[in-house]
Amino acid sequence: MFPELPGRVQALLERAREVLPPAQIIHVRANYTARFARNFLRLNPTKTLPADTGACAWAEARVGEEVVVKGTFDGFRLTGLEQILADLGVEQVVVCGLLTSVCVLFTTQSAFAAGLQVKLYTPGGGDRSLERHRQCLDMY
Repeated sequence: MFPELPGRVQALLERAREVLPPAQIIHVRANYTARFARNFLRLNPTKTLPADTGACAWAEARVGEEVVVKGTFDGFRLTGLEQILADLGVEQVVVCGLLTSVCVLFTTQSAFAAGLQVKLYTPGGGDRSLERHRQCLDMY
């Protein structure tokens, strides 16, 4: 449904790698906690959660780039991400990824609540459907 997503994310990463030190490029990966997974699957018995923190080849981290593992849909919840950004003196973040209406939304809202200037790179996002993706972007 989003065939251009890999190339767009790769292009964003390449641009970031041209202008930022590696430590300021932060990848958020999912490895959902047992408690979170139990609750999610209880409410969504027909859906699955990713099993580990492996990245798609087009979104892999390079040496020196931070990888933050999140146990819920929110990249800030109990991950240390806010402190990592504060230690780096980061005031502005660019967010992209999957799913626009869930993980990207939760993480973007937490970044905003933490006082960061948030830019959403919409070409680097996707959801379970194009309609759902667009509806969520309209809501942002």
